[in-house]
Amino acid sequence: MNFFSADQDEVEHLFKSAGKPIILLNASTDMDISYVNFDNVEGAMMATQELVDHGHRKIAFIKGKDHLVNAHERYQGYQAGLRQNHIPFDQSLVFEGDYSGESGYQLAPQILKHPEITAILSSNDLMLFGLIKWSKEQGVDIFNRFSMVGFDNTPYTEIIEVPLTTIDQDADKMSADAIKMLLRKIKGKRDVTRQIVIKPKLIRRKSVKFIK
Repeated sequence: MNFFSADQDEVEHLFKSAGKPIILLNASTDMDISYVNFDNVEGAMMATQELVDHGHRKIAFIKGKDHLVNAHERYQGYQAGLRQNHIPFDQSLVFEGDYSGESGYQLAPQILKHPEITAILSSNDLMLFGLIKWSKEQGVDIFNRFSMVGFDNTPYTEIIEVPLTTIDQDADKMSADAIKMLLRKIKGKRDVTRQIVIKPKLIRRKSVKFIK
């Protein structure tokens, strides 16, 4: 069952009948369940602000599917980042992928059709990798055309031709905190429901430049 798209009552019944300790990782819920999540909204706001600080106002956003909680939150953060800088939201600059490199590859020609776009924020690094791959195949100097910021700080972000500025969500800390929570529950220690939210970190590299 897909947790994020399932009926809320069905999910709650599943958790109550599981008979095992449950910790949500990289997700949140209003139910009485402990979780370790990442502040996706703040991360996307930071990424948007980085582009705005370099003079960009026509910022494209590659979003993930709406049923994924973190994709929706990152979309919210992008919109909030525009608002706090008094930049009008433009739906035509929003493109939907599925977090795969292939979806970024497929979106590339659509994005390149917009001459006013100077920067791209992607909900994850992989979709940017797909965009970069398509551009190389077509002979497009994508790094000269756009400033780009990704999300997740995946391993290849710092070894590509132009190292990618990205948002790091400290996956190691999220995992460690979730394991600590789970071990407490397994050992039967009295533990109230806890919600931990990991703060984002902007990793600046060379893919963001001041607009000419």
